[in-house]
Amino acid sequence: MANPYAPPAVATDILPRDASYGTPEIPAERGTRLAAHLVDGLLFVPTLIPGLVANFALFGDSLDSSSEELSSVLLWPLPLVLASYQWYLVAKTGQSLAKRWFKIRIVRLDGKLPGFVNGVLLRSWVIQALSVCGFVSLIDALMIFGEESRCLHDHIAGTKVIKA
Repeated sequence: MANPYAPPAVATDILPRDASYGTPEIPAERGTRLAAHLVDGLLFVPTLIPGLVANFALFGDSLDSSSEELSSVLLWPLPLVLASYQWYLVAKTGQSLAKRWFKIRIVRLDGKLPGFVNGVLLRSWVIQALSVCGFVSLIDALMIFGEESRCLHDHIAGTKVIKA
């Protein structure tokens, strides 16, 4: 006989779960990953506009060597703020703004959140440093067509991208 004074119970086997609770993850589709990457890149365009306007207002069409340094300083503050915020989001939630909008997430191979080292340092900064050589970018992009759908930066960082 059921105790009428017992607290309510919920059948936990019917509750939805996500990757953070150890359930099997569904890999994100390649097209969704590409779309999120493109949108994340496009987010930087509006951050460059104030710097470009300031450069044009200050220097017009002529830049001499002494004004080039000031010109570059005016371009970077807003993109750097956006990049820092994106890095923070990836480290803390596994999602950039676009990844959140497209409902995908970066996780380590064990299903945990990537953190700063795996999510930002290894996954983003290392691959950007290696991409100075153009063929690394190509290899990085083409590796998504492998069996695991993981790019070079995913292999370097020990991460994968899943549906959130």
